[in-house]
Amino acid sequence: TDAFGLLQLRENIRQHYLKKYDGLSSEDIDTSRIVVTTGSSGGFLLTFTACFDTGDTVAIASSGYPCYRNILGALGCELANVGINNEFKITATELKEEIERRREMGEKSIKGLILSSPSNPTGSMLTPDEL
Repeated sequence: TDAFGLLQLRENIRQHYLKKYDGLSSEDIDTSRIVVTTGSSGGFLLTFTACFDTGDTVAIASSGYPCYRNILGALGCELANVGINNEFKITATELKEEIERRREMGEKSIKGLILSSPSNPTGSMLTPDEL
């Protein structure tokens, strides 16, 4: 079995994206870049290990999905808990406040941000301008 998932399944996913999203060409989506996991945690693990190194500081929402904390912690990443606003969101305003706070306190700088929209567990969604 292919570690990235069955080739036919990945090809079907590729075809779905080509049909659903206008403007994509067959060169835009290569099946070698599609990975099928048994659940979101497996996908997070692959993504986080590709993006972060042990000791990196990663910003996450103070009310974020618990799996983010658990997986990042298991990988040896440090967490920067960013407070959410009254709409249960992290926007550039909240992130900037955390970056400035860390700078003033002499703490490590943030190397990455986990940002989900809609957010789990709050369900809040970022607008295009907020992104």
